[in-house]
Amino acid sequence: MLELNRLVEVSGQQAGSATSGTDSLTVTTTHGNASSTVTVVKIAVTKVQFTGSAVTAYSRDCSGNSTAITTPTWPAPTTMACPISANSGDAAVYAAGAVISGTVTFSMSPSTSQAISGVRIQGVAPGIGNFVASGVTLPANSLVTAAIPFTSDTALTASKTQFFNPETVTWDISQNGAVCGSGCASAGTSTNPIYVTLVTPELQSWQGTLMLSYVSIAVAGGGATTPQTAFADTWNKFSSGGTAPANVTTWDARSLAYYPANVPFSGCAVTAASLVTGSGSGQCGAFQILLATALQVNGVASTLIETKDNGK
Repeated sequence: MLELNRLVEVSGQQAGSATSGTDSLTVTTTHGNASSTVTVVKIAVTKVQFTGSAVTAYSRDCSGNSTAITTPTWPAPTTMACPISANSGDAAVYAAGAVISGTVTFSMSPSTSQAISGVRIQGVAPGIGNFVASGVTLPANSLVTAAIPFTSDTALTASKTQFFNPETVTWDISQNGAVCGSGCASAGTSTNPIYVTLVTPELQSWQGTLMLSYVSIAVAGGGATTPQTAFADTWNKFSSGGTAPANVTTWDARSLAYYPANVPFSGCAVTAASLVTGSGSGQCGAFQILLATALQVNGVASTLIETKDNGK
């Protein structure tokens, strides 16, 4: 018996649509006919993580809490203080011009008795490029791969904010190592929102920890190419045409209110962090810091000035 492990063409059928299992074939050689077994391996993406120095760490805020996100993952873990819906991915935050990198893990069904080498992994990321890993060896006798490092073949657009909401990456595998076109095995999709800031966020000490809502307010819908346009996009989250408040919200659309009715003065947040992790009720100082911090995300610096009446 000669076992042949293939991910693409099997008796004229794409492995991406074939059923896992074993097909019997007759292989014609110069020595006559030999019975062989072809294993149809189903490959499916099970985990994606964004890693490396280019990814920006932040905390995902929610009502009553926040969760530190240092390695954005799909699917996002559900055992944390601020979980998100099943099969959703953590938001990833990058600065304009950065190169995205990370790891991807696949399941393999059934396992094979021999390793499959020379494989190319390709994740098509619309608007960004391709997430690529070349020269990969898929393991023998295993139902899951190790975490495979990948790197984008294209840097994010320089000097431009962007919001991919969400970014759905389509993963394909080429057994012969060629760039995927036709004849590759489809391995499913992963989904993560991706925010792109004008610069790498560097908050001042009085602004505290970078919260996801600060990033959301800073990036808005994306498209800013200068500090001036980034400022305008952020300001428009607070102001409706300069004539009325715009009812600013958090990354997950929780409303933030300035001294709302039926909420006592003591019940209103005094910092940006307590505003986006609390009830959403805030004093003027909380909104001042929220605006200044959102601007700082894109490199638009502010100076906090405190005034006192007769030294009181």
